[in-house]
Amino acid sequence: MKYYINNLFLILVLTITLFLSLFIEISNAIIREEYNYAVTFLGYHGNNSYPKIDTDDDYVGKESILCDQVSIVCYGDYITEINLKTNSNDMYPVYQDFTGFFNLSSITLDNFFVIPDFFSLDTNFRNPYNTFEGYKGVTSVTIFNIRSPLSPIVISPYLPSVNIYFSTTYNYQQNIDGFGKATSVILVDKSSVGGLQSISYGRSGGAVGTSFERSFELFSKNLPDLTGYTNVSKFKLDLQNQYDVLSFDNFKGYTGIDDIEITTRDLFTTTVQNYFFQGDTKTVKKLKLKIGIQRITQQLSWEKYPLLTDIELITSREFFLITTNSFQFINVPPLVSNFKLSGSNFIDIQAAFSVLTNVTNIDLSDNLITGHLPDNHNLSLTTNLNLSNNNITGSIPQSYCQIKNINFSNNNFTGLIPNCFICYMKSIENNFLGNFFTNKDSTNSYCGAIEPSMRLDNGRIYLEGKNLGFDASKIQTTPYLAWQMEIPSIRFSAVNTYPIYQLFDIYFQIPTVTLKARATQINPSITSATVYPNYTVVFEGSDFSYDKSLISINVSTYYCNIISATFTRIECIISNEIEVTSSNSEILIIDNPILTTNVMATTDNTLVLGINMKTYIAVKNLAGWQTLGAHITIDYDPNLPDGTLTTIIQCQNDCSGHGLCISSTGLCYCDPGFGNSDCSTVVPTLSCPTNDTNLICSGLGTCNPNSGECACNTNSVGLNCAGTQCPVSDCSGHGYCDTTKGRCNCDSSHQGLGCEMDLISCPTSNKAICSGSGTCNNQTGVCTCNQSSQGFDCSLALVSCPIYNSLPCNGGSNVCNNQTGVCTCSGNRIGSDCSEISCPISDCSGHGYCDTGVGKCNCDSSHQGLGCEMDLISCPTSNKAICSGSGTCNNQTGVCTCNQSSQGFDCSLALVSCPIYNSLPCNGGSNVCNNQTGVCTCSGNRIGSDCSEISCPISDCSGHGYCDTGVGKCNCDSSHQGLGCEMDLVSCPTSNKAICGGSGTCNNQTGICTCSSGRAGNDCSGIACQVSDCSGHGYCDTTVGQCKCDSSHQGIGCELNYIACPIGSKNSMECSGLGSCNNQTGLCSCNLGTTYLDCSGILCSVNCLNNGVCNNDIGKCKCTANWKSDNCSTPIHYLSSIDPCTTKGGQITIYGWFSTQHIGLTVTIGGIECTNQVVGENTIVCDLAAGTGTKDVNITQNGSSFIGKNKFQYISTVFKCPKDCSGHGTCDSSIGVCTCNSEYSGFDCSSPRPPTVSSSPSTTSTTTGGETKNQEIPVSKTEINIETGAAAISNQDVNYEISIISLVELDYNGAIVKTNDLKKKWDITIDPSTTNIYQFSQPIDQVSNITYIIEEVVGSSKKYTFAGMNLEIDQGGLKISVSIKNYQYESALNTLQLRFLSSAGEVSDGEEEEEEDNHCNEHEAESDTSNIDPNLTLNYISISKNSKILSGRFINKVVSDGRPTFMSSEIVKDLSSSSTIVVGLNLPHCLDECFIDPDFSVLVSPSFESSCSDGNSKSNKKWVIPVAVVVPVVCVSLIAIGAILIYRKHRYSIRLFTMKKSFAVKQRFKLRSFK
Repeated sequence: MKYYINNLFLILVLTITLFLSLFIEISNAIIREEYNYAVTFLGYHGNNSYPKIDTDDDYVGKESILCDQVSIVCYGDYITEINLKTNSNDMYPVYQDFTGFFNLSSITLDNFFVIPDFFSLDTNFRNPYNTFEGYKGVTSVTIFNIRSPLSPIVISPYLPSVNIYFSTTYNYQQNIDGFGKATSVILVDKSSVGGLQSISYGRSGGAVGTSFERSFELFSKNLPDLTGYTNVSKFKLDLQNQYDVLSFDNFKGYTGIDDIEITTRDLFTTTVQNYFFQGDTKTVKKLKLKIGIQRITQQLSWEKYPLLTDIELITSREFFLITTNSFQFINVPPLVSNFKLSGSNFIDIQAAFSVLTNVTNIDLSDNLITGHLPDNHNLSLTTNLNLSNNNITGSIPQSYCQIKNINFSNNNFTGLIPNCFICYMKSIENNFLGNFFTNKDSTNSYCGAIEPSMRLDNGRIYLEGKNLGFDASKIQTTPYLAWQMEIPSIRFSAVNTYPIYQLFDIYFQIPTVTLKARATQINPSITSATVYPNYTVVFEGSDFSYDKSLISINVSTYYCNIISATFTRIECIISNEIEVTSSNSEILIIDNPILTTNVMATTDNTLVLGINMKTYIAVKNLAGWQTLGAHITIDYDPNLPDGTLTTIIQCQNDCSGHGLCISSTGLCYCDPGFGNSDCSTVVPTLSCPTNDTNLICSGLGTCNPNSGECACNTNSVGLNCAGTQCPVSDCSGHGYCDTTKGRCNCDSSHQGLGCEMDLISCPTSNKAICSGSGTCNNQTGVCTCNQSSQGFDCSLALVSCPIYNSLPCNGGSNVCNNQTGVCTCSGNRIGSDCSEISCPISDCSGHGYCDTGVGKCNCDSSHQGLGCEMDLISCPTSNKAICSGSGTCNNQTGVCTCNQSSQGFDCSLALVSCPIYNSLPCNGGSNVCNNQTGVCTCSGNRIGSDCSEISCPISDCSGHGYCDTGVGKCNCDSSHQGLGCEMDLVSCPTSNKAICGGSGTCNNQTGICTCSSGRAGNDCSGIACQVSDCSGHGYCDTTVGQCKCDSSHQGIGCELNYIACPIGSKNSMECSGLGSCNNQTGLCSCNLGTTYLDCSGILCSVNCLNNGVCNNDIGKCKCTANWKSDNCSTPIHYLSSIDPCTTKGGQITIYGWFSTQHIGLTVTIGGIECTNQVVGENTIVCDLAAGTGTKDVNITQNGSSFIGKNKFQYISTVFKCPKDCSGHGTCDSSIGVCTCNSEYSGFDCSSPRPPTVSSSPSTTSTTTGGETKNQEIPVSKTEINIETGAAAISNQDVNYEISIISLVELDYNGAIVKTNDLKKKWDITIDPSTTNIYQFSQPIDQVSNITYIIEEVVGSSKKYTFAGMNLEIDQGGLKISVSIKNYQYESALNTLQLRFLSSAGEVSDGEEEEEEDNHCNEHEAESDTSNIDPNLTLNYISISKNSKILSGRFINKVVSDGRPTFMSSEIVKDLSSSSTIVVGLNLPHCLDECFIDPDFSVLVSPSFESSCSDGNSKSNKKWVIPVAVVVPVVCVSLIAIGAILIYRKHRYSIRLFTMKKSFAVKQRFKLRSFK
């Protein structure tokens, strides 16, 4: 039967294949008449491969032999496309050749001659017999490598598309005479280096001025004349090198074109700017010029372009303003929104900004701009500013924070990057590279400078402040608001539907920080105050401000200077240097008459703090027109240690704004006129006493209308405050206060303003205090004597010293002793009155005397010096005269200095003059005059008696001339040359009867010509090549002045390699036959619609909208995970977590990404619709009906559905524990976890607790049937396999493996999209500071990786909290944390499943043979998965083998993106068996973070027998040795935190417990592997 079925299936397949092949052939089966016409047509053009067929019978089976879909394309009965190529030189197709095809629509020819009127047929190649209404004839003609005579080509007025691609082989002076109705004309030189020399368009047959919209794409050496052509939508011209500059005069006729693009690779050839900025007004809207422009003498105006919206000018450094090097333009058209100038040269950025003030997108990159950025740029409408690759210096002003996108890279900026950029540097760092900023190292840390605040206005809520960012989508608020950016970094707004005092959490994604703000500002509240050293105070509370400039804090009458401030915390320092007055404080605090221990007193400039100190915290709004505050008293208790927190007791209703809150009691002290416990009641007022002039409280106090009492100002006292307070109110108890004068009257034994000092008597003499000659200081008991007395009691007379210059002792620093009348002189002063001056040496060295009038020694005849300390030395004499009377004597040295007419040691000889030249002896310079002889000694090349002549290089000019000493040059005879006439004169060659051809200079030493520029040859008669040696890759043909290059080089100077372009990957053609090759670069210039280096790629026909990339292999968009559709415009939403409701139903919040489009939104959970939806980009809030258990979630919108299987679980207040804890423990029904009694363990408390694990077997007693046995419990041994990352636990002959084997991506139907194998790829890092922590990691792809950490729980059990549940791991357990970072989903509808392997196996023969026989414990492996239930919080699995049990517990909770939510666990049945369980943990679509927490235990069954000597010994009671393995899994889609990776090339194990024979045991493990 199976044989027949297989044959029947084969017959069916063959039948279908045959049917399809026949259908394909029939679909391209052209009629015989069409075939025969095509055969004739091919024969005309060199292809005689196909015969004509005369009868229908002979034609059967040959209907499609011509239709190869390449050269000839068929559709139905007829040929629709013809693509021909020829290598013949005599192929001249004419239009009549094509009119015989019945339904032809496209013609492509390659390397054909084309006659001038080929395109001119008015019927557009139409077949005259095809009268179908929809038939339009040929609509597209494309010609590659056209070869044509030099006469005009006339294009039919009916051809919509004409594409002509010129070849590098031919040169053209081609005329295109009219374009008819063609809407697309492409004339492109494929080679990019040769070909088309110029293009001009005649009018003889064309339909000029038609209403058909058209576009031109050209490659030429000139600008064609388009005068008269209208409705040209786009003109694109690629100019060849060395283009015709004069042809730019045709640009004046480009008046009716919407889009003009003129580019060239030759920026060194420059054109005059007048061509572009003079002439008629143009209607162009987009203008792109990549061309060299000559320097200008005045700024240019765009007045001729009133409709321009886009300007792009890429030019060379030659384009600059000669006079000032300022910005080249004086204006831009009013409609311009995009402006780019690059490659030019200007320095004045301020001038550029003043011109571009209304432009949205500005690109001024690469213009050599220098100087600083202006502080005020006036670019209020600019959203994109590119200033990269310039030379701008200085720092970046704060005003540039208001531009959304900015690029400052590759300049010379210094200083600090403003906080508005630093805060978001993770996303914009590349825009600041290549500078010298001092805070660049802080660019990846949170800046701490984001200062948000909120306000409401006309139904909108405004987020305002400083450093708020540049992307509204990166600001998330809870509850949800859809922000729109109004002013970058400063203001965002959204529609508000929340209460006016709603409090929001604001999450800034890039710096990853959450801040708070309230929709409408309310009074700040203080909950606590803490005082630290140096009088620093920290206030905790709410509704403060992040902007500390908006906060003022007064403590009594002094400021607390703000250090830092947030919405909930303020830190400030109390200052005793700034007193608050009505002129310098926002709020003037009026001291209410309440009891205060201290109201800010100072002693020795030190602050003294106390209790009940009045404190006012005022917070202004951002606009400054409103100030809200908290007015309370705070206990700054000086007796408490620094850092003591003072809790604030809030007053009722904040005292209604009409009183002072006493924070220590929570009671209000009301302002005058208000009463009740919260100061909300207006109370009657009482009059206060007045003074004689009827001033209330004498104008020196404040009236309390509630009590009718005056609260006097400082220094005022009395019921009416009319009295003046004494400095010390009670006069220190030693007198009384006279309040009329404000002065203390002290008793007889005290003194001082406050009678605070004892009165001390001074000494007396003659019964008089201070002898009656001085005054007494009763504070010190010291006398101050008058001018005629002295002594402690002033009893001694004062003695005067001598007077000089009307001063005692001559004044100055001289001192008079009035007791003796003797002067003590200072310095060099001497004498009784200090009027004389001492000499430097008082006795003048015994060789003279001191003249004290001037302080100078007069020496005797044999000495000299200031102190006569030096001998006087005589100079030589002649004729009884010292120095012969012709010089002066230096008596210190005894040497004569002669005058100008004498010389000699004694100046006795006359001085003889040398000859004078140029008014200088011996002509000056370094020539030397001998005044004894009057003879000059000349230096250098100077000669002659006066050194005025110049010697020749060879004095006798080699006997072939004479020396002209006037110039120092030899005049040689006619047959010699050289500086010394030492060389023969050699003649140079002549040409045209001229030496060196008249085009060079002759070197008569060598007879060689040095040719002028542009000339070559030994006689300079040839033409020089531009590169003289042709770069060593050819030779110069001087007859024409051109290099002849070898076969592998090209270029004017053979300086360029001849580089072949890539061969197409699909058709083995250069540039795939879809582009032109530049053999200088080896790069293809691809045709429109193609890309890749070999032009084999296909450009997408639609914009992928930044939501995907174009797959150029197929020409379609490949959308990112969150988008779909042809142009990636349809969003794909996903959920990451859910805040569920209870089983009674209620509001739930779904987190994820839901885009800003919500067409047809429905949310169903378990088939029940969630109503009253409030949807935002990242949250959906809705109301769900009552229910129980776990449900699927379906979110449908925009034509897409996200289906989350088992993603929602109602919150249940009661969960069952496994087996009701077996009667040996208590159940925590809130989470379904057992807490076992001390004697039991395990998840269900069914197993007796084992003794403490040790490195050797332990013995315990068990009772069976009244018989007690001592059982020796074997010790479990645990190893970590470095390669696989598995935890292997062995016990006797059984080993278990617990490992992560794969990370699987699933689609919304649960089908596998991608499997990431995680086995045997791990790297390990060991923390040297611990012995129980090991870290593994491996990459998933280029941006994603997975890391997990194994921690052994030692010492005691470990308690921890996960997703709100309190859990515990026993001693000896293994805690595993797994991190999956930055996972790249194939689709936003997909989720992840992390798969854990739990398996049981046997240890191979080896060590077991050395142990006792264990056959009585041998049992086949069994697995139990009956406790996997998605409706429970905890799920369980177990595997048992040989009396050992592996149990696993899985928590159906996940912390997704920081929020606890539900997840499910399932058994992967295809990978599970009796000895192996693979559990799949179904994670949600996590964007930021996922965190899960399963755990495992290894148990030993009570049926285990430590000795098998008694074969019948069985035990039914289970014995458990737990080794808990806890695995939290973290999935974080942020950039991976780097770890130190240690790579090991060979396998080894890390022991977690002491083991014997570790290497031998490791070799015996057989850990199960899954492929």
